Amino acid sequence: MQFRHPEMFAAQCAVDRFPDARLRLFGIDADTRGAIEFLSTGARAGSGRIDARQGSLACWCANVAMALAAAIAFPIALLRLTRLKPPPPRDCYLMADYVADPADDRVYEAAARRGDVVLVPRTRGMNRPGRLNGKMVEVIPNNGGTIPLAGYPAEAFRLLFDLGRILRNLGWLRPAQFLIACAWPYKQRLYAALFRRCRPIAFYARDTYNPEHILRHGELRAVGAQHLGLNIGYPCYSIMFPTMRYLAFDSFLVYGRKLYEDHYAGRWPDDMTLVPIGPFRVFPRTVCRRTSRMQEQRHSRIHRHICT
Repeated sequence: MQFRHPEMFAAQCAVDRFPDARLRLFGIDADTRGAIEFLSTGARAGSGRIDARQGSLACWCANVAMALAAAIAFPIALLRLTRLKPPPPRDCYLMADYVADPADDRVYEAAARRGDVVLVPRTRGMNRPGRLNGKMVEVIPNNGGTIPLAGYPAEAFRLLFDLGRILRNLGWLRPAQFLIACAWPYKQRLYAALFRRCRPIAFYARDTYNPEHILRHGELRAVGAQHLGLNIGYPCYSIMFPTMRYLAFDSFLVYGRKLYEDHYAGRWPDDMTLVPIGPFRVFPRTVCRRTSRMQEQRHSRIHRHICT
């Protein structure tokens, strides 16, 4: 949904400005049109409950087939992580959702002074730092966890149970969307396996816009780790962003507190702590340099005005 904000925001403005006018949409895909109609009519009329959507018979048939295929493929995929007797979990200070952003290097360096840092790359092709404070950094992929052989039946049952719940509650979705939801139980079991291999004191996350962080949150709580989220952007053309409405962290690092308390806190977990930290990438020297440049430009404009 993050790529459809301008269309949804423009439609919402039109509805608010002309509530009695008929809204006609051109050049917008069916899913975005459905979201706009739900926001502008169904929600206001009280009949826009998402769980009341029925979906077409074709969608249901396709999604049932997809769920059955996932019920076979995902338990088999978990077998790759199964070990007869895996080693005990390794304790570390920080695990991080690694996205190869140089701005994160200071976070890793500060954490490395307190203990081991383990990076979890978002994709395989990302560049990886070699050392922090003279120590090699361990890199473990998302699917690099372990499952004890004795615990495999419980993991497979949990996966199948969650898959059935998703089919029952979200089977009305279009197949392309259901395919995304269908993978959630498998991804959650991958996180559970990952934290059996490494047990952090804290996990530093950059994926506030992905549902995967909600899946990870539950598994981090199960091992007693803190989940730290970072707001990587600030609202500009709209205050209400769908991807920011549903979060699950223990602490959420933000640019400022008031906007989020006024417009988002009602949807966020009651026990999630907001931590204002200011701009993430703007350092004092950057502000000073920018301010100095603006002053020079202003003085130059004044000088030209006087001369002319």
